[in-house]
Amino acid sequence: MRNLIFYIILLFPPGLACQSAGEAAGNPPGYDLTKPVKYFMPNILLEISGITFKDDNRDSLYAQQDELGSIFILKTGEKKYRESHVTKEGDFEDIAEMDEHFFLLRSDGRLYSVPAEELNYRVTPTVKEWQDFLPKGEYEGMFALKETRELYVLCKDCPVDKKIKVSALLF
Repeated sequence: MRNLIFYIILLFPPGLACQSAGEAAGNPPGYDLTKPVKYFMPNILLEISGITFKDDNRDSLYAQQDELGSIFILKTGEKKYRESHVTKEGDFEDIAEMDEHFFLLRSDGRLYSVPAEELNYRVTPTVKEWQDFLPKGEYEGMFALKETRELYVLCKDCPVDKKIKVSALLF
């Protein structure tokens, strides 16, 4: 727990950490904290592993539930949602979108890719799975850098990390 708190403190923007109690913080770039956006979460999304937006459009949120191989699509302010089944159940960690495809990361390093237009189906007809693309290990997070078309994954516990003092960041 101490490490988690330490990382949270490190991630805090330096300007916010140094402000006095009476001084109001500004909005982070791209956000207006006086106008929050609400996404109604169904009970099935009690444990969300990851969220993303398609093309940075905030009208719809795409969520990955921890144990289901599905992508959930939630529209701003609406209580109903759509679910598109991608693969069988597992321990899923994150979701990312890039180049009109959504990627799911399973904790064992398996990656799944589905074309964005297929999320209109209840069961996606075309799924690409990479089983041995990443080294053996337990994976925790993923990020798509759209400008360079790179997909980064963070390994939580990988044998390659035992020899060095930093965690592997693979792309």
